[in-house]
Amino acid sequence: MGEKNSKGQPLQVFYCGREACAFGHFWGPAVRPHYLLHVILTGKGFYTVNNTKYTLQGGDAFFIRPMESHFYQADSKNPWEYAWVGFGGYEAETVLEETVFSKSSVYYGKNENEDMIHKIKDLVAVYEKKESNWLILSGKLMELLGEMRAGKEEKYEGEYLKKALQYVEDHYSYDIKVQDIADWIGIDRTYLYRIFVREIGMSPKVYLTQQRLEHAMRMLCSSNYSISEIAYSCGFCDMVSFHNHFRKKTGMTPGNYRKRNRIRESIT
Repeated sequence: MGEKNSKGQPLQVFYCGREACAFGHFWGPAVRPHYLLHVILTGKGFYTVNNTKYTLQGGDAFFIRPMESHFYQADSKNPWEYAWVGFGGYEAETVLEETVFSKSSVYYGKNENEDMIHKIKDLVAVYEKKESNWLILSGKLMELLGEMRAGKEEKYEGEYLKKALQYVEDHYSYDIKVQDIADWIGIDRTYLYRIFVREIGMSPKVYLTQQRLEHAMRMLCSSNYSISEIAYSCGFCDMVSFHNHFRKKTGMTPGNYRKRNRIRESIT
């Protein structure tokens, strides 16, 4: 395509492509010598990097850094179709600092970001014409990365957290797990964990347990239900677990907590 040596270019597109993967198709573990960005068009799959596995779907993207060991695999039932772009250049790292990839290896856009999908398709189409110079390709790449700029994902994360907290409030009395919360929202469990730790300072599992205990404490003070009824009504599957968590939070057994608070009420 007539480009000069990439070392002399601020941003250089090396190649692009698009593939509808077979069921369970995988690549790696291996490394690449340049930056590589995959945008998922449809379907689902898994991306593993730095010992973390991400579950991704249409509208999401995953990013690979030079010489970073990684592995990715299409879902066995609903395999993904993705488009990718490999790139480099002496300003590539500076550009990436303005995107979510300065702190993360994945971007969760889901189907909400149709612009991103359109831009990666456009980039691939231009590349396949083999008549555009590096300026046009770099411009298309910049437009694509602009869809994943730092701060844009925060809008989605706020919604994810809001949905997660509401789900816990509505379902704490059932035998739900953290994976159930993540599945209901449609994001990876690891990603949900990071949002909780960053925004409220605890993991989803700890938050779920705390909410169950808060409801149990209120029921102990305001009802005549037995302790076992309260435990099961608040999502604890066995009494040993309930007593252990309750003692850890309050420093006393559920029975002593109820007795102490009823004594206080009688005095007041």
